[in-house]
Amino acid sequence: MCKALNAKRKLGFINGSVFSPASITEPESFENWQCVNDVVSKWILNSVSKAIATSLVYTDSAAKGTMSVSQYFTKIKVLWEELNSYKPVQCNCVNARAMHAFLQAEYVHCFLMGLDDSFTQIRDHILLMEPILAVNKVLSLITQEEKHRALEVGSNLT
Repeated sequence: MCKALNAKRKLGFINGSVFSPASITEPESFENWQCVNDVVSKWILNSVSKAIATSLVYTDSAAKGTMSVSQYFTKIKVLWEELNSYKPVQCNCVNARAMHAFLQAEYVHCFLMGLDDSFTQIRDHILLMEPILAVNKVLSLITQEEKHRALEVGSNLT
């Protein structure tokens, strides 16, 4: 797919080298960018399986992004906290521990499913663990894996 996009001079929409102009200060440029971005997004949607396409339908940009695990976790944690501020869980019952454990498992699954495919092996390993780990422990394991990979890449370059 990268070769096809590069041949059409549209690869920059995927790798992030083509930035979105400001819609307020450059409305015409933004409209042109949005049109091409929508075309590239449609190409991607048409080239993946239906199961994957359903998770991509509502994305605003064709860019994949390159956040570190820590950046991604921080972003998703802010979203969780915002969601909890809108609908806080108020449980003064006997099942408060069960509710907390359920939410922790949801956070773990959400975090792991948002990682890119290069983390498939460690993701699968973590999901098979019983009991499910706390989200902070999962973050620690994934961060260690990310650092390990960075060291391997660095040692292969020398």
